[in-house]
Amino acid sequence: MYFVISLFAGPFIPIPIAVLGAVVVVMLIFSGGRRPRCSARLRARRGAAWVLQNNLRGDWRSTPAIAGNSQLDAVHRLVGRPGVVLVGEGAPHRVRGLIAQEKRKIARVAGDTRSTT
Repeated sequence: MYFVISLFAGPFIPIPIAVLGAVVVVMLIFSGGRRPRCSARLRARRGAAWVLQNNLRGDWRSTPAIAGNSQLDAVHRLVGRPGVVLVGEGAPHRVRGLIAQEKRKIARVAGDTRSTT
């Protein structure tokens, strides 16, 4: 009896196994493409503060996001041998006001400040 059932079901058994194997392969392919996109988004979200803290050579002291607004524009401060550098991140027309405000605050402490736009 067992021999008759295995002969009858024999050609149909590999089909579900092949379908499941194909599903696993497709999931691996699509998940492999998603991982680099997610890491690229994370790198993009880090923004200028991450770049300024990790990629500058020399003796720089960085203070990320000393000023910001609700549109997620930010001003970062770098202090080094050349002086104080303000770095704006965001839309230029919104960041100009933030930088001017921080420049006035720094001018009280550091004295002479110059800006280039």
